[in-house]
Amino acid sequence: MTAKNQPKSSGVGRGGARPGAGRPKGAETRKTRLLAERAAAEGLLPLEYLLRLLRDETAPAPMRFEAAKAAARYCHPALSAVEMKGTGMQPVPALSISPDALAEIIQKLQKEI
Repeated sequence: MTAKNQPKSSGVGRGGARPGAGRPKGAETRKTRLLAERAAAEGLLPLEYLLRLLRDETAPAPMRFEAAKAAARYCHPALSAVEMKGTGMQPVPALSISPDALAEIIQKLQKEI
């Protein structure tokens, strides 16, 4: 291509990720906000329904259990896996104990109680 056929460059790149561009992570969209406001105005949000079902002692136990499982993720943070490290950032060695030694420890502990 000759210089005559090449498009003019304004010096500004086009496309691609740019710092600060786009919707911030975790920000609600307009639609999400409208749905949440509408649900709150109607008086019963999904989590409230699950918690109400969970507390209803007349509801079948399997249904209450499923409601508890579904609501738990909104009420409690998920646990992440953590690797335990010993001295010098080495993995902690697994404790290996014979059944006889374990029985002896249990007997000693029972005497203390």
